[in-house]
Amino acid sequence: MSDYFLRLKRYQTPEKYFREALEKQDGVPFTVQPYAELETRYKRVRDVLKTQPKKADGDFFRMFHRKDGFFCLQRKGLDRMMEVGAMPLAETEEELKRLYDHHPEALTDNVYFTVNSYYRSLGAPRKPTYLARSARKEFNISWLNACYVDIDVGRFGCEDEYLLGSRCPELLPEEVLTGKSSSKRLSWEQALLQAMILEERGIIPQVSIYARSGRGIYLFWLLDPVKYHYERPWILQNFKNCNKALVNAVRGDFGEPILPGDSAATDGARILRIQGSVHTSTNTRVCYCPSALDDVERIYTLQEMMAFFSIKDSKPDPAQPERKIFKSAAKPYSVPKRKAGKIASMKYKIADTEKLFREHLIRQGKRYTSLWYLSAFHCYAGTPETETVERLEELAKHCCPSYPTKGEANDIPVKKIVETFYREKYIGFCFRNLELVDFWKIDKDTAERLNLQVLRPLEAKKLTKASDKGKALKVRREALLRLEPEKHSLTELLAMMKANKYRLSETTLRADIKFLESTGVIQRQNQKGGRPKKLKA
Repeated sequence: MSDYFLRLKRYQTPEKYFREALEKQDGVPFTVQPYAELETRYKRVRDVLKTQPKKADGDFFRMFHRKDGFFCLQRKGLDRMMEVGAMPLAETEEELKRLYDHHPEALTDNVYFTVNSYYRSLGAPRKPTYLARSARKEFNISWLNACYVDIDVGRFGCEDEYLLGSRCPELLPEEVLTGKSSSKRLSWEQALLQAMILEERGIIPQVSIYARSGRGIYLFWLLDPVKYHYERPWILQNFKNCNKALVNAVRGDFGEPILPGDSAATDGARILRIQGSVHTSTNTRVCYCPSALDDVERIYTLQEMMAFFSIKDSKPDPAQPERKIFKSAAKPYSVPKRKAGKIASMKYKIADTEKLFREHLIRQGKRYTSLWYLSAFHCYAGTPETETVERLEELAKHCCPSYPTKGEANDIPVKKIVETFYREKYIGFCFRNLELVDFWKIDKDTAERLNLQVLRPLEAKKLTKASDKGKALKVRREALLRLEPEKHSLTELLAMMKANKYRLSETTLRADIKFLESTGVIQRQNQKGGRPKKLKA
């Protein structure tokens, strides 16, 4: 096939394309069609796709889903996609019959299905279809069934543009000719023929299934079902790379795309229209045409698709295992250093909560829950159970009224409250500080008056904690102040500080003296002589 006939001209009908391809041959008194086989195949597929099937049967779904699991159904609502449900492959015939009999609207207008199969659904059956919710996420995929390309055409600038352009293009207004991309302004018949030309030239593999999607067409390459698990992400990446390569092939290498393949439609969870579903924008039904399902050459392995486009395998090199940023513990609670942060957090909570108890701020209605929280803090902080019981029994007396109240049979003993955490082990317990603040109704004044560390509302300022370095600096300057630096020279002060076990340089000592002078604590003159500094009035 010559390069001249690789791309259809604008508004060139398939019939005109084949008519212009006729040529004379030596010794033959009439013109010969060099693409007779392509023309015959095109007309057969086109005639099938022109039919208007009213229903999708089980065989349609089994073309794609040839193993076990579920496929998902959705339909387009006014402003969003609506759930139809997840259909188990083993019950496809029965469920389709039930839906067509009792809920035909679920399978009529703008209905989509997943190309790949899923190993699970979500939850129990739900009204109105009584199908389980679909688990349409890539990590739930169990089988990869087909590579595909979604070709969106039929985006004409005005009504009857294709008819006018093919017969009398001079009548078309200028703004139509200079509007949208010409590759999108193809009829579905033109797009079908263009795809077959690319197939004939070996630019794309032999197509397994053609489909008319309403305006445009779908092309499918059936795979020998590929088992997928989310722990082997390179398999899905290889699948996506094949889809991207197919899109790039139908679009062409440069310039105006030959066919406008959807570059976003390459994922594993893609949904496409089912057979018999009405495309409401064009009022046409979706139709599928298998090229030759019994032809083993049109069912590919994923490796064959990758080899066709020279795609490199995404599987990581076993010699270079995946590098983990964080090491996982051998078993829960077996890494002491990781527990330090949680233990420190719980100790802060314990200190603040005990202040609330001792200030008699735990009132009736919150006494049991407050003791329950405090026992949880002690449990996670590693406090022994007997010690926790003793401390909580002492704090319970500070509740208003004291807990347990005399004569109140419903007050659970403190020992039983502590056992709730230490014996039954609520592993999932975790409260944010602000949730505890809201529970105990701690305001700004209370937090500042009690000097609470972590149970502070947003309007209360965060406490600034002096670092170890800051504490050491303060202690050193206090020691320097006790040596009366006004009466000694710099050399004498340095020797005296070192005698008191303070290791510091002359520069550090000068900085400390300068700080004490700037704060007005001392007024020191240069002990080496010279003119004394003037005192400020």
